[in-house]
Amino acid sequence: MKKSFVKKIFSGVFLLLFIVFLVQLLFQRVIFPVYYLKEVQQNIKDELSILVDSSTEEQFLNNLDKFSQYTQTTTHIMNINSTSEESRDIYPITVIKNEMNEYFSIFIPKFTNFSLQNDDLISGRFYLNTRNNTYIPKVLLVNDVRIYGESRMMSGMHSKKYMNWLSDNHIDFSNTYDLQGRIIEMTDQLVEQSKDINVSREILNLSSGNITNLKETSFGLSYISNIENKPTNLVYTSRLILDGKEHLAITIYPLSNISLIAKKLTSFNILMYLIAFLILLGLSVLYIKKVSVPLIKINETTKRLAKLDFTQIDEVNSEDEIGELSKSINLLSANLKTALSELNDKNEHLSLSIQQETKHEQLRQDFVAGLSHELKTPLAVIQASSEGLSLKLFDKKQTEEQYKLIQSEINKSKKIIQDMMQVYKIEQSNFKTNWREFKLKDVIKNASESLNLLAEAKGIKTIINLDDTTIFGDENKFELVISNLFSNAIKYTNEFEEIVINLKKGFFEIINTGITIPKESINDIFEPFYRVDKGRSRKTGSTGLGLYIVKQILEQHELNYGAENLDNAVRFFFRVK
Repeated sequence: MKKSFVKKIFSGVFLLLFIVFLVQLLFQRVIFPVYYLKEVQQNIKDELSILVDSSTEEQFLNNLDKFSQYTQTTTHIMNINSTSEESRDIYPITVIKNEMNEYFSIFIPKFTNFSLQNDDLISGRFYLNTRNNTYIPKVLLVNDVRIYGESRMMSGMHSKKYMNWLSDNHIDFSNTYDLQGRIIEMTDQLVEQSKDINVSREILNLSSGNITNLKETSFGLSYISNIENKPTNLVYTSRLILDGKEHLAITIYPLSNISLIAKKLTSFNILMYLIAFLILLGLSVLYIKKVSVPLIKINETTKRLAKLDFTQIDEVNSEDEIGELSKSINLLSANLKTALSELNDKNEHLSLSIQQETKHEQLRQDFVAGLSHELKTPLAVIQASSEGLSLKLFDKKQTEEQYKLIQSEINKSKKIIQDMMQVYKIEQSNFKTNWREFKLKDVIKNASESLNLLAEAKGIKTIINLDDTTIFGDENKFELVISNLFSNAIKYTNEFEEIVINLKKGFFEIINTGITIPKESINDIFEPFYRVDKGRSRKTGSTGLGLYIVKQILEQHELNYGAENLDNAVRFFFRVK
């Protein structure tokens, strides 16, 4: 299996994790703040009834604790019906002096991004609160740097509830005043003695009309305030009657909480995704290895199958498709191996049969040619003698000799034909029909008893040494082997020599002394009709088929055999398996 496969799996897992991480990050950065804001808005709306239903200031303060904890908000109340002096005391007031030595009281709450100091230059456009003669900034600049206010018309001005609230607070929006001067005095009081900077800033937003997204609710108004075009607070206003006096409740939820939660959630998720990625990376490597290793082995096996190499792989110990594929590949390999082995065996057998048939055909042709040659001589003698007898060319004595010659040639021809039939029987395909286990010494003894008279007639001494070697084969054919070897030794051994027959540990040998075979002939003596000394062979009545018959029988039994010259002797041998 190529490495690209593993790389593809790993890249796929990594890409999937990366996409999931990006989707999660997008959700936290874009969707989560919007979703969480809606949940906060709905939660505040649902819980505001707790405050609105309060009838006394004590009850309000008790409910306020629960409300603030549950909604994570800050709520402050203002007495709408306060006198001018009372109202003046609850606002953070900054007094400026212009070049004409005129004094103006300006409502400037604390801001987080700057702090006022005496002698700072204050300028801008302002509305007048006719109740307490305090100027409320629409646009505020400190040292020529704008820190508050927008130049465009505010959409909140269209809210009837809001316009009523502004009217009740005696804020004149029909005129604006451009003021400029330096700070000579500052007060630090905030609404209801609160230290929350957001409250005073939202009072300024409400008082100055700088609200761009005002919405009416069942309890009052709501909007999202901005600093430098960035949302900062979610604000709700509600009118309350506490102890018979009308109050304005300002509920503030800092939107930085949502950003903080989103950032912490993002940081947490990045850490969790990093840990999860490392864990999944490790698991992916293990899983990929678990999947790829058997696939690599299976791929290597299929390549070997293509090369007719049927080495089986270890089966994958799993109950999934890969395990089934491994088993199928192994089964296919085994079946192909068996089929190919059978095919090879059949091809080998067929090739061997063809070779044997070709060899047998050649042997038959050679055999027939040799047989024709061997029969030609006796037939020619018989023909010549018969013609001479028919023409009465011989006297009485010659006639008797011719009759004896004809009889001798007939016997030779008969012997050739008998040996030929013997060869034919040996080559039959059912040559294993009579095979059994027997002791070879019994066969040797029988052959020796039948041929001993021939040896004694020539004064040949026979020495026989036998053990109990057994052999599995055709006993009759082995009797023919021993008889042919023994008779062949008698024929070609001179008078008063020795013939030694030994059988020891499966090795048979027959040695006849006083004669050797020419080196150029020793490899051919087992061929049909081959004679070393043709003149002597005719005198002995040899047909040249005896050793050929021995060869055929021993080869049928798949035994090693041969002939070799010794010191003034010849040895024929074969080895029993």
